[in-house]
Parts: sequence; structure tokens; C-alpha cells
Amino acid sequence: MKRLSVFFLSNGVLVLLLSHGICALQPYFNVLSFDLFVWFCAFLYLGAAFVAFAISKHKAQQLLAAKPLKIPSNSAESWLLATVAKQAKLAGIRGPAVAIYDSVDINAFASGLSKHHALIAVSSGLLWRLPTYEAEAVLAHEISHIANADMTRLIMMQGLANILVVVFAYLLANQFVMPHFQEWVTVAVFIAVIAMGLMLAALAVMWFLRRIEFLADLSGVRLAGGEAMIAALEFLNGVPSPEQPQAALGIAGSIELGVKRLFMSHPLLSERILALKLRH
Repeated sequence: MKRLSVFFLSNGVLVLLLSHGICALQPYFNVLSFDLFVWFCAFLYLGAAFVAFAISKHKAQQLLAAKPLKIPSNSAESWLLATVAKQAKLAGIRGPAVAIYDSVDINAFASGLSKHHALIAVSSGLLWRLPTYEAEAVLAHEISHIANADMTRLIMMQGLANILVVVFAYLLANQFVMPHFQEWVTVAVFIAVIAMGLMLAALAVMWFLRRIEFLADLSGVRLAGGEAMIAALEFLNGVPSPEQPQAALGIAGSIELGVKRLFMSHPLLSERILALKLRH
């Protein structure tokens, strides 16, 4: 999804810029002890993940032009507000803000760093094209993401990946490159290893994202029921839309096998349907 693409791109750019800055200012950090320097870097690279998430959230809302929904203007909007409030209460969280954006796609996404201060954005297509009890399952899936604090977990994992990649690159550059080459070569190796490390770390983050999608399905079952969740996934999996695959609950449509699947942020809908059927 575009939101995740912006997140990973923003995070990568921020990490590389910070790393280049640290290389340029390294003489000024010599006054710090090694422990303080490590903590300082950890704070920077964890912060990079938070800033990247904020950028991706803002960009997504800007692109979609989602409009806050506070006072319903029709029965569908009344149902939406009531359903979100009901499911939030069942999940034990404060009711998230609700927004609607114009799109024929069947889509919804949750955003927010806190369980009690979050947002659910819903496409107009979801309200008008999806049967009510299946739309309720889509909302339950997104409410589950909020209740499970999945956005915060994503940021923390990406921040940890940032730190590990930079530490590995630093040790490699200083222990094996600096004694044999000029300083500019050491800096170049440091930056190059970080860039490659972030791409490899993305595999671990994507694996993590696929796991939390399965968990959100299971949590959503407790809010909307197993039959509704399976029906929603099957509906989306069967909608013929080769030009614009449905995006609700993650991903639908054909996906190339092989290396590309490793970079998928969501499992195939067929896999999620099977997982739910095995449990119900």
C-alpha cells in the first residue's frame, strides 16, 4: 500500500541523512563516552521511525482527502459511527475518530499511536458496495489493529531494525575498513552497508506485518463473528477488478510468487481465509 511505501522510504532517507550527519560531526562526539554515544544514536534512529510514520500518516490523509465524520448525513453514515463506537467499546478502547473519503474501492485503514487516540478512515465504496455484516467485519479488523497497538509495534520494530543496522555498519566500517583504507572509503562503506541493511531489515518488518494481519483477523472475529470475517474476505477475494484490486483488509488480486512475496505487507486473502476456516 502507498502508506507503507511512504513510511519505508521516509525512514530510509532519514536514517541515511542522520548517518551522514553523524559521520560529518563525529569529531564533536568524541567528548561523549561510548555508552552515551550509543544511547544518543538509539534515540535518533528510533525517532526516525516515529517521524517516518507521522509523514506517512499525513501523506495518506492528504492523498485520500479524508473528511472527518462527526454528524451523519444519511443512514449509512449513522450505521458507520454506531458500529465503530460499539466495536471500540467491546475492544476496550476509546472510540476512534472516523473519516470518509470518496473512492469506489472497498477500503479502510486505521492510524494512530495510541489505543485511545486513533482514526479509522473508510472509503465510500465500502459503505455502498459491501453487505452490512461484511462491512462490519472490515471495521472489526481495523478496530483490532488499534486495540492491539499494531502501529506502535510497527514503529518500535522498525526503530529497532534501524539501530541494529547502523550498529552493524559502524562495527564493520571501523573494525575492518578503517585500518586499511582512507576515511572517505570508510564513510562510503558505512552508508552503503546501512542502505543494504535497511532493505534486508524490510523483509523482517514485512514478515511481522503479515503476522499481525492474521492476528487482527482473529481479534476481529471476536467483535464481528467468524462467518462475517470469512464472508468479507471471500467477497473481496472474488471481486473481479483486475485494474484496481480491492485493498480492504489488506490485499487482493494476483500476486507474483517468489522474491516479491517476501516484500508483501499483507498475506494473500486466500491464505487468511484458510487460516480462519481452520480455526472455525
